[in-house]
Amino acid sequence: MVLSVVAMALALSVGATYFKEGSVWKTYRIGTTEPNMEREYYRFYLKVDDSDNSGSVFNLIEESAKGDLATICLIKEEDNRIYFFDNFTSQWYLLYDFNLKEGDCVCAYTPDLSEPQYQGPTVTYVKCVGEELYEHDSTPWPALKLEEYGDADCTELYGEGVWLKGLGSPHGLIENCGFDYMAGLGSKLYEVVSDDDVIYKAYVASTSLLKSEKVSLRCTGRLVSLSGVGDGSSVAVYSVDGRKIASCKVSGGTADVLLPQSGAYMITVGDSVFKVLTR
Repeated sequence: MVLSVVAMALALSVGATYFKEGSVWKTYRIGTTEPNMEREYYRFYLKVDDSDNSGSVFNLIEESAKGDLATICLIKEEDNRIYFFDNFTSQWYLLYDFNLKEGDCVCAYTPDLSEPQYQGPTVTYVKCVGEELYEHDSTPWPALKLEEYGDADCTELYGEGVWLKGLGSPHGLIENCGFDYMAGLGSKLYEVVSDDDVIYKAYVASTSLLKSEKVSLRCTGRLVSLSGVGDGSSVAVYSVDGRKIASCKVSGGTADVLLPQSGAYMITVGDSVFKVLTR
């Protein structure tokens, strides 16, 4: 079976956003530095707020690892800027501004709900220093490269980080500050689904997957051959910006994927994820 992939633009269209009903963010959290601590996965999704007639205001709902549901806050988008409503102060605050250009500074906020004595959102001063593809250990995604400061004059540098365009932060949906992420402690964006289509998925090293899933992968030019794949498994190809560009079902235990051009791709086989670089 050969899966032919049509060529397409490998860049997120300007102004694209997934802050809409039908998008689901999955985050994992680790609240301790103890060894072998299991991750707890949380889901965040948006539901239109019926009390608003414009249809652009949503309830941000969190589903905990135990399945408990809680409305975190109201959230809305205006001109590619994301705002949230803080119940304590009864005000709208800027969460993300995906319009930032190099040299732009902005005062942004995070609803720091972990604080027991919550009296308002956490403020952060952000300066955009350029744009990049975020490739740390996740699917490459167009991102704003940022510096975070502790003062409005942007002289007290706290750290560096990124906002994923149209998605939020690699730390999670509503955590847009504290850029110096500590491995094994805190939270991390794991997966984003929009209209039942996976558009962002954290990258997992393919070596261990090849051993555990007994799947072999071989590249010959732009042709990627998979074998040892269970019949009925789903194969999907993602472009460098995290968009799914083709998919199929496996029959006979093998699949051949013809990539449209040389470059970096992610191929998922069932629950396994492979990062492929063709030349």
